[in-house]
Amino acid sequence: MEDTIHNSSCAPAPQDASKTLETRAEEFFRKWVPPAVLTGVSLWALFAGGFLAYHSWKSGFIVRIVEEHFPGMILVPMAALMALCIVLLLRWTAGAL
Repeated sequence: MEDTIHNSSCAPAPQDASKTLETRAEEFFRKWVPPAVLTGVSLWALFAGGFLAYHSWKSGFIVRIVEEHFPGMILVPMAALMALCIVLLLRWTAGAL
């Protein structure tokens, strides 16, 4: 009986041994992708804003196109990007949704 009690007290397994390659990849993904996406979206927004400002100042053709198709050209892509940013920020700070 003492033998069975002694055998049941095993040392805990190391934490690194329980992680598989997939979980380490997921951990890396969750750590680095949201900041990369947020940085990319910010850079895209700066580029798009600069492009529109430059071409609007130089000639007015971009202004006319944006005025005629504002919801499709500006609002839909920006709404999608904002939704992506909100989901990534919530997942990054609070965990899985």
